[in-house]
Amino acid sequence: MARLSVCVVMCASFAAMGIGIGAASAQDCKDEVTASGKARLTEGWARSIASHMWQRQVQAQYGEQYEDIKSARDVNFICSPTTLGRRCTLTARPCMVAGTGGHGPEGDVDHRPWRDDDRTEGDLTRDLQRELRRVGCYDGEIDGDWGDGSRRALDRFARRTDTEMDIDRPSRRALKTVEEVDRRVCR
Repeated sequence: MARLSVCVVMCASFAAMGIGIGAASAQDCKDEVTASGKARLTEGWARSIASHMWQRQVQAQYGEQYEDIKSARDVNFICSPTTLGRRCTLTARPCMVAGTGGHGPEGDVDHRPWRDDDRTEGDLTRDLQRELRRVGCYDGEIDGDWGDGSRRALDRFARRTDTEMDIDRPSRRALKTVEEVDRRVCR
């Protein structure tokens, strides 16, 4: 009996310190998110599309610090056959990715979209401007300045691709979304 109580006390202590199974504690997780993509020829491809759609939905709802499926809990793929191949649906509870909940000097959460990357804000802006030019939505200077022209270009891209995103500042999510487009979107 003494061993059981010691284990219970030690396990509870480890859980309080964040040590144990699972990288995130219960307060770091959000409500369940479900997403699916169009049918694909193989199940692997369909799972990949469902994962990508889940990440985009989580980013839009909770921010980039929750987007990694590896940190999610209760991950469940349901795949079914269709006339075009397989379609998968992913349901999971997004949890904060370790190391992304940093706080700034005033105690506010650090929302800089480039903080986990080696890029500076200017580098991220230039990369996003370059990609927006590639898809035909930006015709200004690639100068690393996120001004009105850059915001209008990202807004045009978002409207033409039916994607919700924050246009007020450059983000890795926006860059990734534009990079994935393989055609001209704007004329």
